[in-house]
Amino acid sequence: MRFENGQKIRFFKNHAATQDYDVFLPETNNLIIDKFENICRPGPKARIVDLGCGVGVFTKVLRDRGYSCVGVDLCNELLNIGKKNVPDIDFVTCAVEDLSFPDESFDAVLLSGLIHHL
Repeated sequence: MRFENGQKIRFFKNHAATQDYDVFLPETNNLIIDKFENICRPGPKARIVDLGCGVGVFTKVLRDRGYSCVGVDLCNELLNIGKKNVPDIDFVTCAVEDLSFPDESFDAVLLSGLIHHL
């Protein structure tokens, strides 16, 4: 079953009400980012966009590893939690189908919090 953006936003607003949407253990979060680094091989200080970032769990791990990050999600409530938890990361509210970044704005794209929702 495919959900429209309005349905998706309502679904994630419910998760935002709990003030947390970190579905993995910290060790698993790090393992996912390890795999991302092994596959994408972003250079030092690479600019990475985390599409479907939710509250920014993976975005924060990337930032902690020295990357310049932007988190994108369609649920503003989840992003507000991310902004509160990691205020030095840029978070943008929009659907990934409507990205307005100029070409070549990023060196790599992380989709780990998004791909299973498509």
